[in-house]
Amino acid sequence: MNDPMTIRYALILVFLIICTISDIVKRRVYFAVLVLSALISLSIDLIFQDISLLVIIGGVAIGLTLLGISFASREKIGMGDAFVITVCGLCLGFAPTVSILIMSIFIAGFAGMIAMFFLHKPKDYGLPFIPFVLGAFAIYVSFSFGFIERLI
Repeated sequence: MNDPMTIRYALILVFLIICTISDIVKRRVYFAVLVLSALISLSIDLIFQDISLLVIIGGVAIGLTLLGISFASREKIGMGDAFVITVCGLCLGFAPTVSILIMSIFIAGFAGMIAMFFLHKPKDYGLPFIPFVLGAFAIYVSFSFGFIERLI
C-alpha cells in the first residue's frame, strides 16, 4: 500500500463511510471528522507531493464553489455536503472530484425521481446527499482500478 493514490482512496473511503453514516442517522456531518480528514489529506499532500498544487487548489475550489452556492441558496445544498466535497478535492484533486460530484448528482437525481414516482414523496423531499457521493466514489475507484473493465 505504498502507492500514494491508493492511500488517498483509502482515506476518502473511510471519510465518506463515516460521513454517510452520520448524514443518514443524524442528518449532519461532524466538524471534527471534516477537520481531521482535511489535516490527514494535507499531510498526504506534503509527504507524497504526487499531485500538483494547482490540481489540489482546483479540487478545493469545487468544494468552495458549492459552499458559496449553499450559502446563497440558504442551504438548499447543505454546507456539510459542500465541505465533504472540499475535503475530497483536497485529497484527490480536480478531475476526480469533478467526476465524483457529477456522478453523485446524477445518482441523487435518479433516486429523487424514484422517490417521487414510486414512493410518492414531494418534490422538495430532502435526500441525504453524501451516500450518493460514496456511491459515485465507489464507481470512480472501480473504474480507476479496472474492476469494471474486468467484468465486461
